[in-house]
Amino acid sequence: MLMKSSSLAFCSGCLVLLIAIDITRRHFASPAPDQSPAELIATAAPAENNGAAKIKTPSPVPETSPISGTAKLIQQILGALNSANAADQEMIFTNQLIALIKTDPWAAAHFAESADAQPWRTELMRVVAKNWASTDPNEAAKWVAQLSDPGEKDTMLSCVCFETAQNNVQQAIQIVEQQGLDTRREVMLGNLAEQWAANDFPGALDWAENYPPGDTRDNLLLHLVLTESRAHPQEAADIVATQIATGNIQEEAAYSVVDSWAWQDLAAAKSWVNQFPEGELKERALNQISRIASAQTSTLTSSGNSN
Repeated sequence: MLMKSSSLAFCSGCLVLLIAIDITRRHFASPAPDQSPAELIATAAPAENNGAAKIKTPSPVPETSPISGTAKLIQQILGALNSANAADQEMIFTNQLIALIKTDPWAAAHFAESADAQPWRTELMRVVAKNWASTDPNEAAKWVAQLSDPGEKDTMLSCVCFETAQNNVQQAIQIVEQQGLDTRREVMLGNLAEQWAANDFPGALDWAENYPPGDTRDNLLLHLVLTESRAHPQEAADIVATQIATGNIQEEAAYSVVDSWAWQDLAAAKSWVNQFPEGELKERALNQISRIASAQTSTLTSSGNSN
């Protein structure tokens, strides 16, 4: 009887163990294929906060950052610079450098002025200056300002201002003024003044007249006179006589007006020159009027004979 009871107890224990194993197997069995990942996590997670499932988002696995577009373009440019293939080098100026300027103009500028850019340094810098100025002239001017070589700085400033003046000559003038004036930059400023005067002479004249008396002001007025004398020589002559100080600049301006005026109206030009004080300028001006008169007579004679 005792043995039968022990066997019964043993069998009962085995049955309980089998049931427990089955329950455990069902609980951790592979999920049905139609369950989403979120549903699977919710099903397996213990109930918390009144039965709501708490889902933990796994931390992202860090990835190695790819090489930047800027660095990739610089690598391409370096490769092309060191290539013996002329077509590869041409691609720098038509494609790769332009793309780098658009992506990161400061990086393009610093590369162009670096030792890695030799012997193409100057040409690369010109391309940077021109293309950068077309989109952001003020930033391009900041780069030019920090260049250490004076000649290089003036060359790049000229590129920036020429490009800027295509759309806004007054902004180009401001950039030159902000860089500080020397002899070379005054010539650059005068050329920009002529360009402004061709489209807005009163505005350009007001600007030039605001300069303090001196050579810089007189030189700017000379450039304005060169423009105005082509269309309105009388007004140009008045500026020479009343606003430019006596001296070499005034004489150069006066002779330029005479040369332009005489082709349009010989008598008026000669009448103005006759008011000059006796001296070399008056003599040169009268001789030029005579040459122009002879040229006009010759032209009329040739035209008459051809008819």
